[in-house]
This record gives sequence, structure tokens and C-alpha cells, in this order.
Amino acid sequence: MLRKGCTEVPKVSEIVHEAGITNQAFYRHFRSRDDVIVATYEQGMLSVYSYLRHRVGKKSSWRDKLEAWIDGVLAQIKDPKLADLSTVIRWNVARSPERKPKSSRWAKSVFVPCCCPS
Repeated sequence: MLRKGCTEVPKVSEIVHEAGITNQAFYRHFRSRDDVIVATYEQGMLSVYSYLRHRVGKKSSWRDKLEAWIDGVLAQIKDPKLADLSTVIRWNVARSPERKPKSSRWAKSVFVPCCCPS
């Protein structure tokens, strides 16, 4: 996806070739190209969540937790490679007619507890 940028959605044949797998292996794990795009997005969200949770978990006061969360989010944005990758993945997800991630509901259930554990 990153190689194509925000100009063209990758074809299954390109994904399979780049991953070095067969079509059969691809379809054993995914129903379509859109499934792999959404799975990539969701895996990225889990990685960011884990990173932020680790940063926030080191702090004790709410102020320090919030500051750690903000600094962590900004660090993700400042990194050009991560910013480019996020942009391309979001662009591809937006063009996925079959399946959209549960982003807003999912983000609330994942990111809010990161800073505000019960």
C-alpha cells in the first residue's frame, strides 16, 4: 500500500507478490483485498494503543498520564514514516466498499481506557 501511496488501491495479485505468498494462502486468511486493508488498519490501531498504554502506565497522576498520552500521539504524528503509512492506510480504508473498521466505536473503547482506566 505504501508503494502505491494515495493514488491507487493495490490489487490482490500485487499484495500476494509483495508478501511472497500464494493466492490460496491469501484467501485462506482474507476474503478480499478490502479485508487485508482493514486488518492492516486495525493492527496499526492496536500497536498505537499498546504504545500509548505503555507510556501512560508509567505515570501516576492524571496530569502526567494525559501529558504522556499527548506526547505519545504527537510522537506518532512527527515520525514521517509513521505519518506516511497512516495516511496511506486511512486513504485505502476510505476506498474500501466492502467493510469499514469500527473506528469511532473501537477508538472510544480502546483509547479512552488507555488514559482513564476504571
